[in-house]
Amino acid sequence: MSLKTLQKGLSLLSLMVLSLFYAYAGPINFIEIDSKQTWNDALETAKSQNKLVFVDVYTDWCGYCKMMDRDVFSDEEVATYHNANFVNVKLDAEGMVGRGLLVGDMDVSGYPTYLYLGTNGQVVKSLSGYQRKEALMAENKSALGTAQAMPMLEEKYANGALQGQELAQYILLKAGGSFDEQYQEQAQNHLNQLSLEALLSEHNWDLALVYATDLSSQVTQTILSNYEMVGDLRGEEGQDAFVSSRFEANMRKAVNEQDVDLVQQLINEILPVYVPQTERLPEVTNTVWKIYYGAVGDYPAYANTVMKYFNAQEPKDYGWLFSEARTVLEEYNEVPALLEAAQSWVEIIIENDDDFPTRLLMGYLLGTMEKYDQALVHAQKALEYAADEDEKETANELVELIKDAKSEEEGQ
Repeated sequence: MSLKTLQKGLSLLSLMVLSLFYAYAGPINFIEIDSKQTWNDALETAKSQNKLVFVDVYTDWCGYCKMMDRDVFSDEEVATYHNANFVNVKLDAEGMVGRGLLVGDMDVSGYPTYLYLGTNGQVVKSLSGYQRKEALMAENKSALGTAQAMPMLEEKYANGALQGQELAQYILLKAGGSFDEQYQEQAQNHLNQLSLEALLSEHNWDLALVYATDLSSQVTQTILSNYEMVGDLRGEEGQDAFVSSRFEANMRKAVNEQDVDLVQQLINEILPVYVPQTERLPEVTNTVWKIYYGAVGDYPAYANTVMKYFNAQEPKDYGWLFSEARTVLEEYNEVPALLEAAQSWVEIIIENDDDFPTRLLMGYLLGTMEKYDQALVHAQKALEYAADEDEKETANELVELIKDAKSEEEGQ
């Protein structure tokens, strides 16, 4: 058993819990894409029935994917609509077939992602993340309407007669609802000449979310200056979409260019709009910096950000520090500098609020760092603190994992 044993044991336990909790899938007639032939057959079926293909791009470890199966795809109204209007397929993003298909226009960066494909395989619309029933049904109808309008839009575009909302709709359709550099100048010129009311209308608004993400752009500044009106006309979901689209696009840019000034600009201009409760701003700001430093690999700065926020707390929130250490174990378990930092954080917790979960976490941390003797001490301490049979079983499993890992290391 290698260094990965402890990490694998923890991951498998988490997956087992998720699988049990989200085991039920809904009555949508999904086709599981397990080969290129299955994919081609689905496209042919859609073409013969003149339907769009609805692609659920998922991963086995994605909790929101399982929640969609349980909460939304199992709904009778949703299932009936999908079965009547789409050829529905599931595509494992991390499977061999998925990795081969999810390129170009179908490239995705998060899960779940939902793609609506036309009969020739082009992306008509895409959306990502957990979708409530009402939101998904609205997106379904929008995708169908867009696909039906495309022949007319193509003809008008060819004749130079496309303008207004139809131009916005056409660009979104051609780009599959995502950013395409070849349409950037045309989209921005169109958006910049719109009144606020026109900007907030359906297709123009969708276009602005994709093509006007620059914080200094005319569109962004106009919307920030009229944020309450956005809420009146587009609702809270519209406000959230505006803020999240700017945050995500500019955070990607900041990471790619390692631009700390852009991160600070996001914090100064976007966070106060998204988090109007001023008492929450320090914590959210801390999270933003952690995202940035983790993405660019500046792990000392990540650790310093955590401790700076913790040291400023009065009273100290040891539960928060515990969650930070657990995040390192789950997301940065191959980064020695952060594992060492997390160990120091847990030591602080033990000095002030020693209990079963803290000792268990320390055991996992030290085991992952191959400090097996120290890990065993904390795992056995967790066993002493166990309050019921479940906790005893969990602690015993950790003890055995550590012993196995140590034995393997000594045998090499």
